[in-house]
Amino acid sequence: MKPSAILAGGVALLSSMAPSASVSAAEQSSIDLSQFTPYGFQSGSFNTDNSNNPLVQQQSELLNDDSYAASMYYDAQHNLLFFTGSTYGTYFDSATNLSSEIKGAMGMSDKEGGRDVNTPHLEMSDCFLGILKMPMSRSPIVMVGDGDGDSAPWLVHVDEEEANKEKEEAEAAAVGPELIYARRFGTKHNSETCSSIIMLPKVNDALLQTTAQLKLALLGHVNPIPVSSADENSFGAVGGGERRGKRQLRQHESSGTGKLESRQLESDINRGGFLHSLSENSPIVQKGRAYGFMVDFDLSLTLDETFSTTLPNDTTFRNAYGALLGGYVLESSPLVYPTAMTQNKRDPNIIYVVSMHSDDDEPLMNPEYTAADVLEEIDGSLHERADMTVGGAGTSGSKLVGGAPKYGTEFYVKVQQLTVTPYEQLMDVDPTPDEKVKKTMESGWGFGFKLNDADDVRPSTIVFVKGRTPNDDVLLLGGTTRKDGSNGKKVELDGFITKLIPPAPTPVADMTTGDSPEDAIEDESIHPTKRIDSTTGRDETVTAICLPPPDPVDGIISHAYVVGSITADRGGESRDHDPNMAYILKLRLDDLSTVWKEQIPSIHPPGLGGDVLGEGCAVSPDGEMVYLSGTIDGGSALNTGIMSNSNGVKIQPVGGTSDVFVVAFDVDFGNVQWAKQLGTVFEDKLARGGGVECDNE
Repeated sequence: MKPSAILAGGVALLSSMAPSASVSAAEQSSIDLSQFTPYGFQSGSFNTDNSNNPLVQQQSELLNDDSYAASMYYDAQHNLLFFTGSTYGTYFDSATNLSSEIKGAMGMSDKEGGRDVNTPHLEMSDCFLGILKMPMSRSPIVMVGDGDGDSAPWLVHVDEEEANKEKEEAEAAAVGPELIYARRFGTKHNSETCSSIIMLPKVNDALLQTTAQLKLALLGHVNPIPVSSADENSFGAVGGGERRGKRQLRQHESSGTGKLESRQLESDINRGGFLHSLSENSPIVQKGRAYGFMVDFDLSLTLDETFSTTLPNDTTFRNAYGALLGGYVLESSPLVYPTAMTQNKRDPNIIYVVSMHSDDDEPLMNPEYTAADVLEEIDGSLHERADMTVGGAGTSGSKLVGGAPKYGTEFYVKVQQLTVTPYEQLMDVDPTPDEKVKKTMESGWGFGFKLNDADDVRPSTIVFVKGRTPNDDVLLLGGTTRKDGSNGKKVELDGFITKLIPPAPTPVADMTTGDSPEDAIEDESIHPTKRIDSTTGRDETVTAICLPPPDPVDGIISHAYVVGSITADRGGESRDHDPNMAYILKLRLDDLSTVWKEQIPSIHPPGLGGDVLGEGCAVSPDGEMVYLSGTIDGGSALNTGIMSNSNGVKIQPVGGTSDVFVVAFDVDFGNVQWAKQLGTVFEDKLARGGGVECDNE
């Protein structure tokens, strides 16, 4: 079965390949979790009624291609879930029940980029955006289906042909999420991936005039295919022969007629990766490069397929119009892999981006990018293709982790401030000739960062904490460091949380300067850092940080919750055979001290359990509950200490390669309140870039 992006409601989990979810905090004390079936969404066109039929499965393989979920954002006001990731198929062009003409008007990507939407497979991955309208609050659903675990009857598969037949019934039933918008961002010849998505509320932009109009930011990267001399000769530079990204297509003459050749021939020209026309380094002619990009995307919610700027209320819309305004290209190093971003709560036009950087001008392929991934690029007959999303902790000895960049090994961190330019200031700026986009952000404060004894640093998360005054504002940066074993050091992974003090919210000069990269990179002697490490040499990682709501009295956030994994100590001779345990800890922000820390191991019918990876967290709106989510070895079950869900039934593994899970803790003492393990008989993994959100119910 092809990997696909999956969402589920209540405490919403975002995973790849299979479904996952749990109940909301408000419902937890009054219902029997064993009788609750979450609702959800899965990308791809599948026939769930005959999913066990080999012919149906084979047809599904032909109609679909791999999609990997990376990150999501929940908009409580409109009850919307925005999600992004990487896809190798055209599903997100045709998933919604709209004509090609309407999709084009709405800014969806049907027939975009010279691709034939009747062919579902892409040579290279693209970033995608999906928007789900979640169902209104309702009672839990009782489990239905054959119960053999081979299918998930609660999933909503959006198939265009079936949607045409059953649209009225689906609208009346409203039993699951409704995909109201979907599109891809990318180019035919280059590999594009998105790893993070946020909404930018209260941003200053004259185009956003009502609550029905929203701005989204998507963060991703491109592994570009070098532009050949033949491609480069096919388009000319703009102005003075400068090798800049603003290029225009040159006319191709055919048989002396002077006419343009077909659009198909134009589409065969590699002009560069996504947003190349905003780049200062385009065209890229070297192999082994990666650059980051930020997408500036406006959205207008509408009642029907007619564009409107007003809504009777915040939940009656059924469609959306989207506009790709442009964005910004992150390219200050040969290798740039952005992983996470956060919005300044004091000045909403400011975004902070954290990326992996390497200044190696001739990087090698990352050994964590496995040999199988390389074969998948060469042999198109292989069923599963590489997951290019980044984030999390990289490898920690577990086959479940993933998230490795394609090129480079020894990375440092760069934190970069970007400021969204109000659109009224861009009215007189012409869009680029080929991509029709504008540079809508400007860079400001930024610096490189590497912990003192680390050979490699993998940032996974960054959050903005608003203080009493601007001088009290902080950024919390989390990630994982690696010692590579050189110079007598032991190979080891350690997690870290670093407290950064951002400057005043005005653009200032980039601080990443110096005679050498080492001169420009700051360390933990400048920025207060808490190490999550072990005295016994075990690996520990940090993958997510989540914040509670501000105190209702003084409006201050005084704590944060940190999630990651630790290699279990089973007393064996080799650490290589010890499985990982998920952990969550409560952290004081003033001194970075730990209030409490809880670990979640696993059990297995024969005895020793498999890996449990903590990958995401979310706090309930009332601040009373914190949720830990992640991925667990499919043959193992969570060992939460309570081992049951209010009715005495033990948590059981689903039986696939891996499952996803969510565990609820009270915030005062870290006591487990309930736990849920979900999945299919296939491979289910939580999205690394933010795979859990909590609604307001």
